Amino acid sequence: TIFVDEVKNAAKTTRGIPFIFSSEQAYCLEFGDQYIRVYAYGARVGTVEIASPYVEADLFDLAYVQSADQMWISHKDYPLKVLTRTAHTTWILED
Repeated sequence: TIFVDEVKNAAKTTRGIPFIFSSEQAYCLEFGDQYIRVYAYGARVGTVEIASPYVEADLFDLAYVQSADQMWISHKDYPLKVLTRTAHTTWILED
């Protein structure tokens, strides 16, 4: 583990989740209280911040599976979501 950057709010719980497309295209997703931020190559990816429905208390109950540029995220209290990377700085979370 290496330190890359401070989380958005150190007073709240966050969860890091890997998003690995290939050995050359690997990301770390910072899941926080109703947001997702993206890191790659030892730094934050621009100003990418995706609004999410997941509150702080539920972050460690999320289940996920990823294939290529998509990650399916599930939790018993939320509808299934799909996180899609369409470009290095373009990410979309939708039902």
